[in-house]
Amino acid sequence: MADKKEFYTMGEAADELKITRQAIWHAITRGRLAAFRHEHIVLITPENLELYRGTRKKGGRPFKDKQKALAELRKVEKQAVRNRGRGAVLAKLKSA
Repeated sequence: MADKKEFYTMGEAADELKITRQAIWHAITRGRLAAFRHEHIVLITPENLELYRGTRKKGGRPFKDKQKALAELRKVEKQAVRNRGRGAVLAKLKSA
């Protein structure tokens, strides 16, 4: 963080973490990010923001090891060629 603030609003925290305000709200409601209300404004301390930054999970599908994935694909292709050809390759890939 370039400048040390005493508190961040939800929008400022979202900008700082490069995520949406909705993601900040979900983290607060799930108890993953500590915050408090002052009147109608939700405030987050820089310490809590840093704690959340360190424990935040990245979304999306996990990456497979490329070499392992290629080896699996070659193995499936070889078995398919031995069995029935291209139709077996597609069936194996769909079942995996």
